[in-house]
Amino acid sequence: MVAALKARLADKIQKYASRPGGLDEFDLLVHYDLAWAYNSPVETLTFKFADAARAGADFIGDDPGAFDRIFLFVPHNDAEKVFQLYPQSPVL
Repeated sequence: MVAALKARLADKIQKYASRPGGLDEFDLLVHYDLAWAYNSPVETLTFKFADAARAGADFIGDDPGAFDRIFLFVPHNDAEKVFQLYPQSPVL
């Protein structure tokens, strides 16, 4: 699940290597909606969505490409949450 997240982040950062013209802000929202389908169980006693978000934030580091902010959206019932990956949020 972390490898897939890193791959998506790398794809988007590469795809949008430059900011489209006319935008004051350029943010990325990654929908983490298929993690549960391919990685059962997604959350365990020792690994939560927040851990995946932390790994994504570490992967981005100080190089978000053209993006001002990057978010990870987890749209699943009890786990529904938005994590700010860049700039890294202190909540992670």
